[in-house]
Amino acid sequence: GNGRVDLSMLTFFEEVGALVGNDHLLKRSVLLIRAWWWYESLAEGEKSPREYLPDCAIWLMTTALFNVYHRLIVDPVQALYLFLRIYASFDGRKEIVTLYGLKRIPDHSPVCIIERDDREYLIPPKLFEKYYSVVNVSHETNPNLANAVPLSQQWKADNSSLVILNPFTMENITLEKLSNRKVDKIQAIFKQGLVNLKATFDDASGQRASLTSTVFPQTMRALLSGTARRDTAASTRHGAMSIDYIEM
Repeated sequence: GNGRVDLSMLTFFEEVGALVGNDHLLKRSVLLIRAWWWYESLAEGEKSPREYLPDCAIWLMTTALFNVYHRLIVDPVQALYLFLRIYASFDGRKEIVTLYGLKRIPDHSPVCIIERDDREYLIPPKLFEKYYSVVNVSHETNPNLANAVPLSQQWKADNSSLVILNPFTMENITLEKLSNRKVDKIQAIFKQGLVNLKATFDDASGQRASLTSTVFPQTMRALLSGTARRDTAASTRHGAMSIDYIEM
């Protein structure tokens, strides 16, 4: 059931976090990215775009970055930069987000093959197999097939403009089927965030701009007004302190 899937995803993220290590770097990165998305998406008005990306989607998008680029990320701000850089250029009409990075949808086929290639990923096959087996434990016709992990998986294209794929069920984990307009709005927020983050390093005066005021303008307004969540404040402060360690 959904409860088993949700619990499996939660414990899977915890195990990946343990692989990443570095004082809970994965969790701290998700906190920072989630804080950025939660408050900066408010600037768009209408129905809040933050509702388009549930927490599980942000966890999976961030975990995918660590799975592919784990050797490049040593700080939450680096994770935020990669998150914005990769997903700001993501084309939801031609690509889907998977645990193994962005996968292109074939031009002349509705089926996209998801498989592990020869890159050195963070997540070992045995860890993936463990959770695949747990999620897909029931098999009415042949119980022996319950633990069979496919070498490749298939996702059949639908009309969604944003697909963030659950690696164990091959289902889209976004809350609703998003229109092109909504996906364009999400990307506009990502692109502006990337511009703001780069501005902290490209100040023509030679003085590094403030991370919190430049990258998190909406977050800082919430902090100053006393309406920000405590975990958001902590993750934002950490980002401000760790800015010296990012290499771009």
